[in-house]
Amino acid sequence: MLALLLFTVVANTQVQTVSQKKTVELKQMTWSTKSAAAKEFASKGADHAMNIELAEAYEDFKAALKLDPDFTVALVFMANLTTGETRKAYAEKAIKSAE
Repeated sequence: MLALLLFTVVANTQVQTVSQKKTVELKQMTWSTKSAAAKEFASKGADHAMNIELAEAYEDFKAALKLDPDFTVALVFMANLTTGETRKAYAEKAIKSAE
């Protein structure tokens, strides 16, 4: 029983270490923008999206993109809030912006 417990603790520690290393290696999307107002709109939009207030989120992200058309985070959210060709267009813009 003690050996099994020891094995479990060691295995769990190794998994956490590998997981932490992978987290560090992942690239993170930044909220950088040239416009403080665009960042504020995007922040409000993210809050609305998390509360499933999608219509309000859409309007906030749309306003953010009017101020900064290359704002990656707003483009990604818009790609997730829209459908069809509009979604594809926002996704393509988001990919270009992230590069």
